Amino acid sequence: MNHVDLKARKMILCIEDDRETAALIAEELSDRGFAVSVAYDGREGLAAILRQTPDLVLCDISMPFMSGFEVLERLTEVAPGFGYMPFVFLTKRP
Repeated sequence: MNHVDLKARKMILCIEDDRETAALIAEELSDRGFAVSVAYDGREGLAAILRQTPDLVLCDISMPFMSGFEVLERLTEVAPGFGYMPFVFLTKRP
């Protein structure tokens, strides 16, 4: 893959506290040509969004320290310009 191809790849941030699930999601997305970054809790995920500006965020709802909903709420409080960023919430069935 050349330098131009790397620039064109869409970046997806996966915020998921279950490391096995995060690894499976990251592998599947990488295999499909996306650049993928993983954060393992809400605080780490919020910092990663501000640092990386991903094209899409896949975010678990129930996580330690900060829920997925809190991540989105705090993000739009501290950086309202990120309100346009696509967020997809994930959850496990009980």
